[in-house]
Amino acid sequence: PRTFAGAKLMHCGLYEEARAIAANAGVDETLLFDEAGRLVEGARTNLLIVDARGRLTSPDLALGAVAGVALEIVSECAPELTIAAIHPGDVANARELIALNAVRGARPITQLDGRRVGSGGPGPWVVRLDELLSDSQ
Repeated sequence: PRTFAGAKLMHCGLYEEARAIAANAGVDETLLFDEAGRLVEGARTNLLIVDARGRLTSPDLALGAVAGVALEIVSECAPELTIAAIHPGDVANARELIALNAVRGARPITQLDGRRVGSGGPGPWVVRLDELLSDSQ
């Protein structure tokens, strides 16, 4: 993994493959994990989770994620955001799984591998972050 500043590179084979997997599966996003099993990002978005204790958490960009504009805004405006290693079990037990994108804003991931995430709808964090991103434009 390596950190890219700015947008996800369209010519990067990893992103292209992940986007193709999502398209073939009829889903909107593919989650990317590193070799140690830690969440890095999505093929189109930065990802956040709200863990079982209600903490808003982002994977460390040092794992190889793109430093997205939406994530930068959230980092500046939501001091509650923590940076931590996020493993598949953390994702599976998340109250909320949030996709961040500068164009689309904050969007809930409501299903993961056919299972409901949290309540199955937008949670309070995704609503707050989407408002924050809308206000910043």
